[in-house]
Amino acid sequence: TWGEGVFHHAFPSPAGEYVQVQWAKTSDTDSNWEIFDTAGRRVSSGVFPAESTEVPVFVGDLQQGAYFLRIVSGQQTWTQAFVKQ
Repeated sequence: TWGEGVFHHAFPSPAGEYVQVQWAKTSDTDSNWEIFDTAGRRVSSGVFPAESTEVPVFVGDLQQGAYFLRIVSGQQTWTQAFVKQ
């Protein structure tokens, strides 16, 4: 699991084709990610492999607007808003 002092960052916002996700510490398990629109509908999902520290997430097929990226690994959950241009 991630433990203390984990820093997550998703950029750029507004995003074009990809949102780049970075974190400071690796996880020893795979992490699930989901993208939700502002109505709470899941519009995309996938898995970040264990030991990753930076992964691009394709968002080129999303409509323009605001979204939330949620990452879940074990008991840890992290959410960040971003805008798709």
